[in-house]
Amino acid sequence: QELPSDSRFSRALLLGLAFSCNLGGMITPIASPQNAIALVALQQVVGADVSFGRWSSVAGPVALVGTLGVWLLLLLLLRPDDCAVLPRVACGATPLTRTKKFSLGAVAVAVLLWGTLSWPPLKQTFGDPA
Repeated sequence: QELPSDSRFSRALLLGLAFSCNLGGMITPIASPQNAIALVALQQVVGADVSFGRWSSVAGPVALVGTLGVWLLLLLLLRPDDCAVLPRVACGATPLTRTKKFSLGAVAVAVLLWGTLSWPPLKQTFGDPA
């Protein structure tokens, strides 16, 4: 269904989605091309070898603070208090099928490997995934 174009809530929702995508893209080195360029620049210009884990440990809190700041700004500037105008979306629980379990497992393994392969002993053996 379409959101009402005159609703402050729908404006805040769409702006919040756009900002959260932007902020979420800074959390890991592989989330956006700018992060990869920044890693190469840090290594070539400054000589800093930033691992996947170190990048995420710095960028994660920055993204969290940025998300909270955007949320507060959207609340203060747009005042999205006309929620009753939006249609309700009925959503029921869906069963966890074999395909969904496989997908969740694949994502968990990928995240685990990206995080642990930056550990120095594993990095020397397999290389840095970032």
